[in-house]
Amino acid sequence: MNLLSNSLLKTSVSYMKDPAGFNRIAYIMSWGASSTGQVFSIAQNKKISEKEKRFLIPQEIANGVLNVFFFWTIALLAEKFGKFITEGKNPIVKVNSFEPGCQRQKVLVAGMSAITGIIGGILASDIIAPIIRNKIAAKIQKRAINKENQTKRAKQPTFDSNASFYQFLNHKTLPK
Repeated sequence: MNLLSNSLLKTSVSYMKDPAGFNRIAYIMSWGASSTGQVFSIAQNKKISEKEKRFLIPQEIANGVLNVFFFWTIALLAEKFGKFITEGKNPIVKVNSFEPGCQRQKVLVAGMSAITGIIGGILASDIIAPIIRNKIAAKIQKRAINKENQTKRAKQPTFDSNASFYQFLNHKTLPK
């Protein structure tokens, strides 16, 4: 228990200085756990056919990967934008009583970074990722449907001009 307490304390202290980083890591861990749970629940569900599972499991894995990727990338860019507008020699967001490098300025930078990171994360997970994910899923689904239709067409009997009417109706050849 002491090891767990020490680890939690060290993690908390390190993320007090970087709340945006904590938000990003916590969200990614949540998406990872959620996607993993979805995959296992689909795999274990007896009511879902094997054919559906072959589509749903890779879809959920891709969904999780895309959500994590887009969240990480866009939230990180938004955090950097938050830092950019609040720090440096000529910050865009200024507070007159704050001197550059003072503790209040560091808190402002960390806070603005966290706020812009959250906004970026919301954009990533609620707008950008679903649009791109749906476009990718539509292409994959269209390819799977085309492939399934091709195999159905290949299995259908074709008319052989030398076949008898009886053979054609029964889709098999008569014994010789």
